Amino acid sequence: HNRHAVKHFEDMGVQVIAAPEEAAPGSTVIIRSHGVSRDVYRRLEARNVEIVDATCPFVKRIHGIVSRAEAEGALPVIIGTRSHPEVEGIAGWCSDCRIFQTPEELQTWVESGEFLANSPICMVSQTTSTESLWKMCCEIAKKQFTNLKIFDTICKATEFRQSEAAQLSSICQAMVVVGDTHSSNTGRLAMICREHCEKVRLVDNATELEPEFFCGVADVGITAGASTPAWIIKEVNKTMSEIITTDAVQEESFGELLEKELAELKMNDLALVLEGVSDEAKEHFDRIGKIAEDMYVGAEAALSAVISDAEIALDDIVFKKIHISRKDGKMVYEVEIVTKTMEYEYEIDAATGEILEKESEESELPDVDGKIDEFFDKHGDKINIGGIPLDKDTVMDIINGAISGAGKPEQGGEESKPLSRGEILKAVLSALGITEENIEDTSVRMLKGDEGKLLVTVSIELKSGDKYRVSVEGYTGAIIEAELNGVNINLELTE
Repeated sequence: HNRHAVKHFEDMGVQVIAAPEEAAPGSTVIIRSHGVSRDVYRRLEARNVEIVDATCPFVKRIHGIVSRAEAEGALPVIIGTRSHPEVEGIAGWCSDCRIFQTPEELQTWVESGEFLANSPICMVSQTTSTESLWKMCCEIAKKQFTNLKIFDTICKATEFRQSEAAQLSSICQAMVVVGDTHSSNTGRLAMICREHCEKVRLVDNATELEPEFFCGVADVGITAGASTPAWIIKEVNKTMSEIITTDAVQEESFGELLEKELAELKMNDLALVLEGVSDEAKEHFDRIGKIAEDMYVGAEAALSAVISDAEIALDDIVFKKIHISRKDGKMVYEVEIVTKTMEYEYEIDAATGEILEKESEESELPDVDGKIDEFFDKHGDKINIGGIPLDKDTVMDIINGAISGAGKPEQGGEESKPLSRGEILKAVLSALGITEENIEDTSVRMLKGDEGKLLVTVSIELKSGDKYRVSVEGYTGAIIEAELNGVNINLELTE
């Protein structure tokens, strides 16, 4: 990832090898976080060496996705840089795949007609790809292929770092990006900053900083690639502070400002953990410099690790909780996830992201929809309650709190009635252009929102494996959000 980090390990006696054949029999070989191909594992095993696999768990997940997809007859399509070690490793877990670096490359291949529209395609991304590039590629593929499975494999920590860089560069007159010029992660950060800021400098270390770069600049932002060593960032920080102090007397040094920014970023990273903590406690955390120094993987990364390890579908999650505590001298994320069928409890090492303990058991959530369906199948289309005939949709609306007689919006001085489940499902299917013979399963869930709003979630699974999730306002039928296989799509209901 970073030549300074590599040299640091070499000085400690760790040898860097480019091929399995360079490893001496009986030695210990560490596989770096980019991961390697299946063939490299086999060649290492043949050398009779001890393998320490430090492949990022999110990269490891992609290896499994493309391997299973090919076994099921699908063509893996990888969005990423061909020469990047991570992409080379991913490609090494299938015998045939296609790799595209840009939406334009993907568009050209799609138009070539090499594969038919109904060909099974499985699309994944390099973990450090940008969100905008990935979404454009997804839109292109969705327009061409009807038997397409999309897996959003961009690392959430990377996505968050890129988002922060975009926001910071949009409010600064200049940006300094710290990291190895050969790092894909750092290079993308610089590219994103240049989209929002005219003056951007990518530096490998403090010696590459030039005082002239800061002339006439009042606000300077600094960001660093995930692989940049801490001591490099501190050197750049110190040098920049000296340059700025020389140019103008400031009430607060750049170093102090950076420490505050790091503390705020770490607090943002722990937002899920600290939610509900008193303001006094939060202020106390802000004052503790240790938060900026402790290199935790982050609550979102811990949550993603559990979802990946347990192979949990996001649509199935009904409850999740993350808590951080100290156990046996180390900081641990305690993650609890409840799905429609299972309950999971994990402990994740906050410093390394390693799974320490995990438990799972079947969930005891009642299948209300199933019970109601069973009841009406037995007793007919309507039941009589208090002399009032009610159909199944109305009963489900009452159970979900959709028709409670309170908080409904008013139109013309009279209470308006919500659309029925059947009406909403029919409208959504029409908007998507889906016919009944293509449907594997559907569900319509109603939930009372704020200010009397009725939120309706329509989930549709097709026989092809594609999954739609559409959120609708229950009284007006207005589309709130629509997703296909976890990717946002534009959708409007017709009258």
